[in-house]
Amino acid sequence: MKWSIISLLLLNSLLSAGQNSIGLIAEPTLNITNIDTEPKAIADSLKSLKTHDYTLSIGIELRKNIDRYQSISIIPGYHQTNIITEFKNLQFLDVIHPQLPEIRDLAFAANKQAKVRYRHQYLGAQFLYNRMIKTSRLPPKMSFNIGGGFGIFLLFSQDVKVTTEGFSVQGKYKHIIKNDIGIASKKLLLQALITADYTYEILPNIEVLAGLKVMLPFTSTTSTYRPTMTVWSPALRLGVRRIL
Repeated sequence: MKWSIISLLLLNSLLSAGQNSIGLIAEPTLNITNIDTEPKAIADSLKSLKTHDYTLSIGIELRKNIDRYQSISIIPGYHQTNIITEFKNLQFLDVIHPQLPEIRDLAFAANKQAKVRYRHQYLGAQFLYNRMIKTSRLPPKMSFNIGGGFGIFLLFSQDVKVTTEGFSVQGKYKHIIKNDIGIASKKLLLQALITADYTYEILPNIEVLAGLKVMLPFTSTTSTYRPTMTVWSPALRLGVRRIL
């Protein structure tokens, strides 16, 4: 947590002068898992199983205007990524996850399925430079902004949620595994960030924003696991901001 304290202290010094604001940012995020191509045989088998998934990231935006058109912001917050695999047409004695026993449920089902969701939870901060694009096409209370920067996040929790359909494992249809999730995850997540959003002033000192964010990971999600998996996370960007 030292880095977050340092970030807040740094921002406090930056916000000592000029127009400042504080806001709440929510980011509904699409998680797209990219699988490395080596070794090819293993990668191909996993590609047939992976799907997309959705998460929600939230943060507190602390923002300082440099001038009328430029600003900088730090957004400490929570970020989650999911890697999800689906198994279909499972048979008696198949194994879904190393921490669970083989399937011994003899119940009849047309299609025995299982969904395995690897959840990675991070705490970190986004550091952004923002610029307002001047245009006469927008209403006076609306503006268009683009931004760029980077994000630094530390993994603080991870688990696996296994959900079965058409059969049970040890008499249950849902399992949460925390001790050994089956993949080795990197503790540090680094991202390049690109944002674009519209803001609208609803009150003299309150504005709302809506836009898009692209997160380009510098680091993969997994480390020693082969093939390596990386989660790409395009997101919506929604928030409310109060001018101080």
